Amino acid sequence: MNNADSQQHARRTGESTLQPGDVIIVANDTVQPADMRAGLKGWGRLLHCDDQLRIKGELFTGKFDLLLGLSMDDQQRLIMTCPSTADISVFDMNMQAVTTRLPPRRRYGNIISDRNSGFLLGIHSSYGEPLPQDEFGDGKLVQFKPHDGQTTIFDVDVDGGRGNKHFVSNLAIAPDRKTVFYTSEAGRRLLRYDIENQTQLDDFATFEPEEGGTYGVDVNDQGHILIARGSFAEIYDASGKLLQRLEGDGRSGWTRATFCHDQKFYFFSNFLEGVFQRRDVATGEVVSELVTGMRGSLTASVEYFPA
Repeated sequence: MNNADSQQHARRTGESTLQPGDVIIVANDTVQPADMRAGLKGWGRLLHCDDQLRIKGELFTGKFDLLLGLSMDDQQRLIMTCPSTADISVFDMNMQAVTTRLPPRRRYGNIISDRNSGFLLGIHSSYGEPLPQDEFGDGKLVQFKPHDGQTTIFDVDVDGGRGNKHFVSNLAIAPDRKTVFYTSEAGRRLLRYDIENQTQLDDFATFEPEEGGTYGVDVNDQGHILIARGSFAEIYDASGKLLQRLEGDGRSGWTRATFCHDQKFYFFSNFLEGVFQRRDVATGEVVSELVTGMRGSLTASVEYFPA
């Protein structure tokens, strides 16, 4: 394990060619044993896997700062967020830094496509020193169009989540391109916001404390909502009817759930155990698995399919 005083540079190992179905996973090289209460530390790292979650290569940022969010643009460039330093990094698949337009500096966490040539980003939490104020204000949800730099910041309601310090920790956008579903990490509410009309909508769901927290969320093309709940996941239809409860494996820490491209499968990852799985939506069966064994490492993923 390298320490913070080591000198590293952005680099990759293994194959760099993307094939349809490949998965890029944020799998930070965290200092072990990971101390969740004292705060996680480690090197920013991604794993490049094939469609069966076999590792094809590793991508290192060269920074002793943990990545949290990940997305990919239409030029196969990786966009990564680091809330602890309020940085966004953009690299190509060979880990060469790319200069491009970026949204205003914030402590961004999750980043997703807005389904309309831009990105949506959530302000992660109140951890860290306050950043200097700018003309954009203090909203916790951001829409950014990289082709012209257009930035819209929305003043949304938040749950607070763990320690009442979390803002928009996880988010997804519905097929209508305007309804954003989001959670505050380990919170109790699944919130919604209309970015077209800039209107806070009624909560989609509110959960009792004994039912588990709210974590990663996704919405498929049918408008079905998938949400990770800590030890299991659930799928709801657009009306709020529970369609499925997808059990984990008895362990806690299942904090990210996203539909795969074909929407017949979903990705499910365990932050506490370092396990990333591809599962069948219909049965919940594990069809492929990556076990890193690294606690406090897995935070985001993106599946590659050319447009």
